[in-house]
Amino acid sequence: MSAPLLSVRGLTAELGSGAQRVTALRAVDFDVRRGEITAIVGESGSGKSTAAMALARLNEGPQGAFSGEVRFDGMDVLSLNSRALRSLRGQGIAMVFQDAAAALNPCETIGDQIAEAMVVHKARDWRAARAHAIELLGEVGMPEPARRAGLYPHEMSGGQRQRAMIALGLACDPALLIADEPTTALDVTVQGQILALLKSIVARRDMGLILITHDLGVVAALADQVLVMYAGRIVEAAPVAEFFDAPHHPYSGDMITAASVALDAGGRLATIPGRPPHSGDVGESCAYAPRCARASNQCRAALPSLEPHGTRRRACFHPLDDA
Repeated sequence: MSAPLLSVRGLTAELGSGAQRVTALRAVDFDVRRGEITAIVGESGSGKSTAAMALARLNEGPQGAFSGEVRFDGMDVLSLNSRALRSLRGQGIAMVFQDAAAALNPCETIGDQIAEAMVVHKARDWRAARAHAIELLGEVGMPEPARRAGLYPHEMSGGQRQRAMIALGLACDPALLIADEPTTALDVTVQGQILALLKSIVARRDMGLILITHDLGVVAALADQVLVMYAGRIVEAAPVAEFFDAPHHPYSGDMITAASVALDAGGRLATIPGRPPHSGDVGESCAYAPRCARASNQCRAALPSLEPHGTRRRACFHPLDDA
């Protein structure tokens, strides 16, 4: 097996200040390899986007504190100075944000925004950068790329804006692309096109992709491995096929059930009972215990560690495969 492109060990993040300071990530461990798609799943507030942004220290801020180890292509990301960190962002790790309409500059044409990234990060000549921007728009399947390079974001459809965001992410040839809910608010047909595009880009460029999503259908269609997050921790990590065939963590099982059962016995949309905890309310016990049908006094008194089990890892005292 090839060496990881990205290796994360014990990543912990404290964000905010004063009474608002919380531990948003707790001892997160995972690897990503070239040509591999890793999905990070969980409910809103589980820490998915926080973990993804922490990989390039995008959410560090003046009061943020990261500990642990993030190694990207041999570099110790947490020790990089501001100049090296600026180089890493874009050239090494690029991000495709959830809301393309908000992420793109409404006052610049799409072509100019993509070209600008190449000029800033790769010191390209403007004319060459602008020509390459059109090539990138063609690579991501934008119809009439030369014409649409001259359009502003509001002149494009939602699917076209998302393609433009992906082209912007690829502008500096990153080795790792992070896509945060890239198909949100798109219709089903366009969602399928964007997912197929991402999969083809990973294979063609031999890069790594981290996909942040709450949609298990997207995970099943696209990912190689899945990381399940809850309350800032990874509670299960598994190859995708094995995950859907037999989830180990009760939270994983509850998510799959809720996603596959349209209505419950009362005719309502199926959900997981209870609510996820706030980051500041997580103690040294299993955070899922208040919502878990399998919880015991042990779960309420101690924190299960993330332990290997065959081809996967899980953090649970009473995993589903023990039933």
